[in-house]
Amino acid sequence: MLEDFLFLGYANFSTMQLICENEIGTSYYDEERCILIYKSKKIIVNHKTELIKILLENTYNLVQNKIVIGEVVDLIGMRGNYKLILEYLIYHYYPKMKDSGMKKAAYIVPDDLISKNLAQKICAQNRIPTKTFQHMDQAIDWLTAN
Repeated sequence: MLEDFLFLGYANFSTMQLICENEIGTSYYDEERCILIYKSKKIIVNHKTELIKILLENTYNLVQNKIVIGEVVDLIGMRGNYKLILEYLIYHYYPKMKDSGMKKAAYIVPDDLISKNLAQKICAQNRIPTKTFQHMDQAIDWLTAN
């Protein structure tokens, strides 16, 4: 877990809480900044859509009593066809998170056309402000800015 925080660029690990983990990725809650952080594992998503949904649903259920102003989704390790998960995010996950108070979403994307395309589609169709970034610190700065 320490490696995850170092990768995420955090100097103070005490504000981070592990929320959920499976073979798809790990979700954390940053208590100081009130943001969710998803770190994907190096996987091909084509046959893992249900596991992604489980990770998102478990995270949603576990943060119901917390303030969540935004989330960072790290797509650096993910590859494959995102169509099913894109529909789930836009029509199910983000509406619930918005109703719970989430105001922004940021995506960390690799220099990969498929991942960039997914993030651009989410940005275009999402009901909350959503932007893409190449670095975690840029995404966190944007989420936490007034």
